[in-house]
Amino acid sequence: MAASGGVVALFLSGTDFSISAAMGFISILGVSIQDALLVVTSAQQLRKQGQSAESAARRAAQRWLRPVLMASTVAMLGLLPAALSRGIGSETQKPLAIVVIAGHWRWPSCPVCCNRRCFHWPSESGHNSARWLTARK
Repeated sequence: MAASGGVVALFLSGTDFSISAAMGFISILGVSIQDALLVVTSAQQLRKQGQSAESAARRAAQRWLRPVLMASTVAMLGLLPAALSRGIGSETQKPLAIVVIAGHWRWPSCPVCCNRRCFHWPSESGHNSARWLTARK
């Protein structure tokens, strides 16, 4: 989802895909994976404590929403000058800044909406390939 924000932002701004933009995509994908792992790990710990999958996923998403929003806001504000720059060297900084800002704009809704549903789905369907998500040890 974070990458979709970057793609749309590059298209709307008329900025070409470049090495700098690719570095931005790598950055937002890394941050989004880290955030998702934090939420899933927290939900797994809550499951081990005896909570239902839905309750654990909801509480984990709520717990990690503020840190995800804070990290996203800091990244967006920090790169805003680079995204708005027009001076010498801006052609190398601008694509990275646009991708990261748009990716961080799009990503924070994920832990609340998507991760919660993805964590709850395996427990209600009994799907074997996702047993590691709902297993109690």
